[in-house]
Amino acid sequence: MTRVSRRMQRLRFVVRDDDVHYFTRAEHLEAVYGGLWDVVRVSFGVIPFYCRGDAHGAPSWTRNTDEVFALGANDDLVSYLRDKVRMTEVGIALHGYHHRLYRSGPEFAAGEDLARKVQHGRRYLEQLLDADVSVFVPPHNSLSSAGARAVARARMNILLGRGFWLWERPVSLRSAWGFARLASFAALRGVHRRYPVPVDLGTHREAPCYSLTPRVSPADIAAAFQWALGRKAAYFCLATHYFELLQHPTLLAAYRDFLISVRDEFADRVSFVTAEELFRSRSV
Repeated sequence: MTRVSRRMQRLRFVVRDDDVHYFTRAEHLEAVYGGLWDVVRVSFGVIPFYCRGDAHGAPSWTRNTDEVFALGANDDLVSYLRDKVRMTEVGIALHGYHHRLYRSGPEFAAGEDLARKVQHGRRYLEQLLDADVSVFVPPHNSLSSAGARAVARARMNILLGRGFWLWERPVSLRSAWGFARLASFAALRGVHRRYPVPVDLGTHREAPCYSLTPRVSPADIAAAFQWALGRKAAYFCLATHYFELLQHPTLLAAYRDFLISVRDEFADRVSFVTAEELFRSRSV
């Protein structure tokens, strides 16, 4: 197959929304994306076995118990996600295992038994939601070398909130080259811009994302998007949390308006895709 020129291809727009877990209600997700399913496709970062974590929407008392809250016990949410996957409106990414925050750091930067957790969490979500789960989203956007190795062994790609430090990945010529490219880009463009193509590390690929939170101006996100279009970037990934959006109605309204405006104004230049579809394409 002929490789598509970056100058000719459309910008792939990935919407990433994290912290979907047992305590998430289907109406929470619909309150954010209802009426937008003809506009976007959403990749949900799903926690399969929430336990002693600090994810949005989970009761604070769960941090003091070892009880595991499996996603499959929330029948309404499972049914909702399965339907959305079947209609190709939603992609599923593995967002950790327990989403636990240890004293020494987040789960996949400081936890143990990571290879088993990746494999088991992935199989569980694939069978439960009848979905292909090939993308990993690190809790707190933090991933150690051991965590990256566990994900790579499962042949999964990674969505990040930023780039990575060299010591956060298994040492190889490919990882060193990937880090050098990110570092050079940051030195020239600043840390507020993301590398315009997924970084190939040999064992897997990684794509840094922009994050929309209550501390980030929607205008800054719009400017980053315009920059990506101007650079003829291969992709643009926008990461957020449905729960934070619901807590800040003004931010939610700005988020929805932005997605609609992208669809309406740049229909000939932008395609909304899931994270899985982004990495599946070898033209990026």
